[in-house]
Amino acid sequence: MRPTICGVLTDYKGRILLRRADPRTLLPIYRLFEVGKLPAETLARAFREDTGLFVMPVRLTSLDYSAAQDELTATFRCTMRGGDLAPQEEPTVGFFDPPPPAALSKEFRSRVELALRHAGGPPQLQVDGKGVFSRIFGGRKDTERDGDWEVGIRLVVRSANGGILWARSEQGDKRRLPAGSPARGEAPWQVAERLLQAHLPGGSATAIRLVAGVSSAGRPALDLIFAADVTREALPSLEKASFALPELGPDFATADVTLLRSIDWTTDACQWLIDGE
Repeated sequence: MRPTICGVLTDYKGRILLRRADPRTLLPIYRLFEVGKLPAETLARAFREDTGLFVMPVRLTSLDYSAAQDELTATFRCTMRGGDLAPQEEPTVGFFDPPPPAALSKEFRSRVELALRHAGGPPQLQVDGKGVFSRIFGGRKDTERDGDWEVGIRLVVRSANGGILWARSEQGDKRRLPAGSPARGEAPWQVAERLLQAHLPGGSATAIRLVAGVSSAGRPALDLIFAADVTREALPSLEKASFALPELGPDFATADVTLLRSIDWTTDACQWLIDGE
């Protein structure tokens, strides 16, 4: 799966910053994920390099998955901190009055519009059409693609008393968070929904939401952490699965317990971490 980052920025007049990909197409600023870098860091540098502006990404507003190209795009709402648009003989970057102009590519339009009206909370999860990198640079075989990452999914299911759903691994005696990996064409949150149904087929839970992303410091690997709260008691389908508090005990996977402790549960907004620093 190829992860990319997109930034939506407006000025004090509410105008939207867009760049010209070709004579007929406008796009926001975007980049491929970088190993060992937070998405916000990469995006801030992209704005500086492409526009001359100092920009700070402040909120993840949507996560879009293109099944056709196996591409995942994280869109951030950004704020300007300074700088001036880099002078160019033929301007390719500029601010446009709202609503987004017709030249804005179709696949980015919904992301930009959502970012403009996003007022906080978890990012929207969307499945859309063809990926932007493939559309611009042409289709490539999987073995020839640049920027492919290993993506893993972990699911945190919380009960009313604060317990967490754990499942005992078939390969060992440690209890771990339900986890899986996307198949080709499967969005990450669809994996989380599949895990929820596998462990709580008769249960009732809140909608799946993204609460954290964990990038590896040393390799192109990304873990996405989704969460849901059980709203009605249900027995786990796995005989060795159970709800338990994650604080103590050698019976629980240390990495998963550490991950839960690092997530800020006081907010429903997504946070991003680097693993292995």
